[in-house]
Amino acid sequence: MAKIDLSKDHVDWLEQVQRLGGEFQWVRTKKPLFERHDGRGPSEINASVLKAPKVQTAIRNEAARRKCPEKVILREAEKTIAEMAHNFHMPTVKVVGYALMKAIKRMFSLMYVNLHKLQELSAFADTNPHIPIVFMPSHKSYFDFLLISLLCYDQQIPLPAICAGEDFRSSKFLGEMLRRCGAWFIKRSFDNDEIYWAIFVEYVQSHLTHNDRTLEFFVEGRRSRTMKSVMPKVGLLQAILEPYFASNVFDILLVPVTINYDKVLEETLYAWELHGFPKPKETTSGLLKGRDILNRNYGNVYCTFGNPISARNYFAPSIREDHSFLPQSKFALNDRLKNDIRNFAHRIVKTHNENSVITIWPIICIALLEENDTSSSIDYSRVMQYAAYLINLFRRLTINITITTKSVEADARHFFELHKDYLSIRNGQIQFADMNVPGTQDSPSTKIIQYSVSRQIIENYSNPATSAVADISLVALAIERVVNDGRVNCDNVWTCFDFLHTLLDNEFIRVPNEGNADFDYAINHLVASKILARIANGVIILEAETVRSLSKLIMPWIDAYLTIASQFLALNKAAVKSSGVIEWCQQQLIAMYIKTSTLRRMRVNCLSNDTIRNVYNSLLARGCLIRSNTINNEVQVNIEQLQATLTKLEEITANYKKRSKL
Repeated sequence: MAKIDLSKDHVDWLEQVQRLGGEFQWVRTKKPLFERHDGRGPSEINASVLKAPKVQTAIRNEAARRKCPEKVILREAEKTIAEMAHNFHMPTVKVVGYALMKAIKRMFSLMYVNLHKLQELSAFADTNPHIPIVFMPSHKSYFDFLLISLLCYDQQIPLPAICAGEDFRSSKFLGEMLRRCGAWFIKRSFDNDEIYWAIFVEYVQSHLTHNDRTLEFFVEGRRSRTMKSVMPKVGLLQAILEPYFASNVFDILLVPVTINYDKVLEETLYAWELHGFPKPKETTSGLLKGRDILNRNYGNVYCTFGNPISARNYFAPSIREDHSFLPQSKFALNDRLKNDIRNFAHRIVKTHNENSVITIWPIICIALLEENDTSSSIDYSRVMQYAAYLINLFRRLTINITITTKSVEADARHFFELHKDYLSIRNGQIQFADMNVPGTQDSPSTKIIQYSVSRQIIENYSNPATSAVADISLVALAIERVVNDGRVNCDNVWTCFDFLHTLLDNEFIRVPNEGNADFDYAINHLVASKILARIANGVIILEAETVRSLSKLIMPWIDAYLTIASQFLALNKAAVKSSGVIEWCQQQLIAMYIKTSTLRRMRVNCLSNDTIRNVYNSLLARGCLIRSNTINNEVQVNIEQLQATLTKLEEITANYKKRSKL
């Protein structure tokens, strides 16, 4: 839950750079840490990786499997490490850093950073040179890893070796530039490639055991297209923590970093991707075509470094003792430890969300979408009236809403100006722009996409606020489901909450097996805010309208899950390939909207392939869908189980709509 207060914790870093004399003076100022040349160079690191026992074993195994000389496999391994590894070069870093600072100053108005946390980290790195530091940022834009490198340079923290997807290598110039700035590249998937896996693990762990430089990786594995957190990936995190459990390092310091933007550079691109349009390649020509972004204003950036987490303090010492006596050749993480690491990854994502800066824009976006759903026109004054109500409600629930100017109205005007490429205000009415669908002819499906893309952008911007209040809203909805004369039995509330909480597990990321804690947290906040009051065996409702308002915030997701899940009934006893199930469902939904002419009442998150994928994964987990192990990995429906889930959702939505009319 967002609790960051900019006035207490953050400073405008761009202003500090300007005080030093500007970006040129900033980059040329001597920094003792970077004048030294201690530590291993890139070629030395690469050579040590290839000589490592686990890599040598993998080479021998692959040579035996393919019945070829080991030197053939060694050449392939040399090519792999050359494609993967960074080639850190300080002069290149300074040139790129200067150009990047020039761009940032043109694109962003302010860059808020809690620098005192970085200064503490810098002091720690100086006094504890044997303890590696790993940055774990949230990931909503390509800008994320660039910002952290700039800030590390500013505070004389060893610049991170940054894990990046191999997509960036598609451009020789861009890939080499990033490589010289510390980026190293991995494939999106390599589970069955023993050589690649061995090189990857050894490369990561070699940096940690020698503490050549800090590391940086995105625990979510990919950029969030929706401004919500993404289910974390644990493979790289396991590789990073393994040297600690094997007693190869004394400790590892893991630093969660949350980065928020007033306006994300990729906002329109994300909306198109969510509607099934392919992601463009990262190329030099694409970079040059993007030069017009320098002429746009993207508002403010908010970078929050969380409290560092010591692996030694977080994980029980007994766990390390259980593993440290194993020989290196036989070392492997057991299931218990893998589960602990998985939970830790989710806790990092939870910290990202707790450290988020929520401005009034996500609140305004919620109000915009509500007005779009219920009225034939979108009245600016009604939107702002509802937004003001929500701001007050969030603050009652101790969710901090940041105002960066003198008033809510001034902030609102600022944000509408930032987002004028798809929103406009005329005569007190807010209008969405319909986006032109590239390369298509006019058709009913084209009109739906045109209608939904701009609204998808607004939906995305609303998500940080919805995520912050999700569990409280689920409790409110569950209360409305079971309330009896204003009195509520908490056991009944828990049953309904647990069903919804589990169903939406892919939508709003939580720490596994902490549903009870999330439930208690929500109830306690509602009681502390005097929306509920405790009685024996339950609670009573003090503010029924407020409970209904909180329920309303989560209902678009309940409706979306009901609408999307219902499409799978159309399969009946048929099957669809798992690789095409998302596109199939998206087309089913478009056909439904065309047939029923419900465009005006369409909530665009139904068409988002991110939402569809989350519903699909949720239905798989519940046994409503069954994926076969055949070559085609076909998906079939468990009609009975799916119908039972739909019935529960229908009862909840029907009850909500009935109470809304009272």
